[in-house]
Amino acid sequence: MKANPQRFPTVDLHRLIIGGDSAGAQLASQFVAMETDAELAKSMQFPAIIREKDIVAAILYCGPYDLPSLYDSEGWFGRFFVRQVGWAYFGIRDWRDTPQAMQASTVEHVTPSYPPTFITDGNTGSFEGDARKLEARLKENGVYVDSLYYPVEHRKLNHEYQFDFSTPESIECYNRTLAFLAKITERS
Repeated sequence: MKANPQRFPTVDLHRLIIGGDSAGAQLASQFVAMETDAELAKSMQFPAIIREKDIVAAILYCGPYDLPSLYDSEGWFGRFFVRQVGWAYFGIRDWRDTPQAMQASTVEHVTPSYPPTFITDGNTGSFEGDARKLEARLKENGVYVDSLYYPVEHRKLNHEYQFDFSTPESIECYNRTLAFLAKITERS
């Protein structure tokens, strides 16, 4: 996009919002971490490609952000599933304590330069614990965070609940995301 800006006339590379859902949220959060944490970028041999001040915000839906803790999931199926997915992702069977797992764990790489973030997750069969850990780490670093969670008592909301627009929770997530974006883009 930098090399051919005429192909992307509506893209402002100095006002980027990076986001994702599920594994895409993990990838988006890790990319932002690499762009805002020089030590992480160096350890991954990944030179910065975006100036940190050009990343205006991050939007993270239902992602895993603390991979080693997922390796030790409580239920046998969750443990099996996470370990298999991690094996496929890292190419290493026993990946829990590897440098790759630590590099992919965004909760370990938040700096004060991380951009304002909107984060949400379902309360059943998803990564709400990871989202809350990342939110806490962001706040510890003085990063503005807007988050949306629902207690299980409200009703069960599964992984990627925000895509089922027949539910009021999905509509609320959509509206909260838009409000977050309006607030953040107003500042920049």
